[in-house]
Amino acid sequence: MNSIICNNCYKIFLKKLNRLPNELKRLIFKFIPTIKLVTLNHYYYDKYHYMIGITIEQREYARYINDLIRNDNSLAFQQILKEMRNIYENEFTERKRYVYKRKIFKTLYDYLLFLCKNYESNNCKNLLINQQELKLKLT
Repeated sequence: MNSIICNNCYKIFLKKLNRLPNELKRLIFKFIPTIKLVTLNHYYYDKYHYMIGITIEQREYARYINDLIRNDNSLAFQQILKEMRNIYENEFTERKRYVYKRKIFKTLYDYLLFLCKNYESNNCKNLLINQQELKLKLT
């Protein structure tokens, strides 16, 4: 992010905006980049999540998913699963095999499930299993 203000200061600023009248908020929000709004609340995260996929480089996408699973961030992981299922394909999702610490996985599902178990991310694991069960019911 090419910004003069640090992310924590930016978050504090955005939270203090709630005290202002709505007319001023609308004017100020026009000047805030959408990538900064993503981390503000669930509404903006759902609305602008696609910006994260655009700003992350392809080679960093696997690390991003690992971090989501490691932190058991079910909200972001659910968005990633929706993107992978519906619209978003990149170098990471199109691989034929996945390697993690000398272990080879044939499918993305097996790889993500292993990471969930490895990092003890129960929320992410449940989302992944539910999505796979839904996929099996539809076929």
